[in-house]
Amino acid sequence: MTYFIRTLGCKVNQYEASAIGSKLEAAGFVHSADANSADICIVNTCAVTAKAEQKCRQALHKIRRENPNCFIILTGCMAKLHSSVDGADIVTADKQGIAAVVCEHFGVLPPKIGNFFAENAYDGRSKAYVKIQDGCDRFCTYCIIPYTRGAPKSKPLDEIALECKVLATKGYDEVVLCGINMCLYGVDTGHDLSDALAAVAEIDGIERIVLSSLEPDLLTIELLDKITSVKKLVPQFHISLQSGSNSVLERMGRGYTAEEYFEIIKYLRKKYSAPIITTDVITGFVGEIAAERQESEEFIESIGFEHVHRFPYSVRPGTRAAEMIEENKKTER
Repeated sequence: MTYFIRTLGCKVNQYEASAIGSKLEAAGFVHSADANSADICIVNTCAVTAKAEQKCRQALHKIRRENPNCFIILTGCMAKLHSSVDGADIVTADKQGIAAVVCEHFGVLPPKIGNFFAENAYDGRSKAYVKIQDGCDRFCTYCIIPYTRGAPKSKPLDEIALECKVLATKGYDEVVLCGINMCLYGVDTGHDLSDALAAVAEIDGIERIVLSSLEPDLLTIELLDKITSVKKLVPQFHISLQSGSNSVLERMGRGYTAEEYFEIIKYLRKKYSAPIITTDVITGFVGEIAAERQESEEFIESIGFEHVHRFPYSVRPGTRAAEMIEENKKTER
């Protein structure tokens, strides 16, 4: 029996898809690179924007159209928002339980491996992703993620170390630590992000550590000082800005000012001779006027990012920002 996984969205989704694959392979299923010939097709979804959801639906419908007899499971953030989706046989947000669902459906013994690690997923890649954190409770006014991912949850340090040891034995010398809100690592365990970094840095064979996206409201100078003391850390930082206008940041509920963000960047450039700094920016947020847009553009130019990922504001039903938009303005926006 063969399986195929179509993953959309963030690095965490990519990691979780790999972990699902590892569990299926432990049960005897074989990975297929082609959805058209697979017996099981899993669509691992993203719901951060309306466009992301649309792409997920299109991917699902394409698989159903081209492989009508396959068993399709829809999982990921969309599964938290929709109990059923046209074209999917099963909709479930429980990614760790997918292998058991598949095994039951096909009458196969469930896998014996207990940890939800991505052990078999990195063939041909130069680096491996390691998910260390999930969930977020910051509730930015535009963001649906706290509703789809839930409260912050941190992977125990010993599990992180074990997973990285396994990766090192497979020949991977670079790992990317990822999470939904990395700076929330340890809020539920009494640790912080620097502890996770230190645990990975101690692993023989792991030579380079990269951090995925960081949120500036929790990125204090004290935490930065501990993080940047780890010598294996690659000075490559993606720090989400979203807007360079303080009034827009306030409406977004981001919890920091442009000036506070700039202090983080200045610290990193003082610490490293040439750090790579990238960011995300939301354009056209609720109520944004020309002066705010210009303020944001000027601030972004003053930083001098290596790359800026720009995307238009997307209304997510159920968020506070969705309630800020007057009904007769939605089409115009």
